[in-house]
Amino acid sequence: MLLGGKKNRSNSKAAGKGRRTGRKRKNTLGAKSRGHTEATLGIQSRSAALLQLICALNKARVPYQIIGMGAAVLQGVPVVTQDLDLWIGRPMSGHDEILLICHNLGAKMLDDFRVLLPDTTLVNFTYHVDGLGRFSDEVKKSRRLKLFGQRIPVLPLERIYASKAAVKRPKDRVHLFYLRQAMRLQGRLKRRR
Repeated sequence: MLLGGKKNRSNSKAAGKGRRTGRKRKNTLGAKSRGHTEATLGIQSRSAALLQLICALNKARVPYQIIGMGAAVLQGVPVVTQDLDLWIGRPMSGHDEILLICHNLGAKMLDDFRVLLPDTTLVNFTYHVDGLGRFSDEVKKSRRLKLFGQRIPVLPLERIYASKAAVKRPKDRVHLFYLRQAMRLQGRLKRRR
């Protein structure tokens, strides 16, 4: 029954409370910082390609963790990165399996260790990270963050900092600054002399 051009809401919970029922905004207004922003990574919020890669690695039981500034962004560091770095926890001799997984997902091989997913997400694979211990030791300390409904191992900020400090590339100086600030804000950086 229609009253005054609107549906009769006498049976609804919101009746008389002035709430809108059945309609929600497709996109919320303003920024919602939850420690990770997929858009900052250059990842579309519903990146089927990256989700497929994560699921395929999980299905093949390939141990991995997200490292680099992509991992930092997922933990709330306010920077932008153009790629996603994955540390693979297998010997490099098995890298062909990783490339085959990517190929089966429609990724374009840029070189032996970089692929471009169909949605243009750039993914780098590495088997060793300077300044850090073995993968098996580091992955035990990883943070498990939710991305696309999956729990993903992510290198903690302190370990990203250690790696960037060991590599000492010019761009890492800026990254170290932002990592230091984020760790201070999160109460994780111990005073250094």
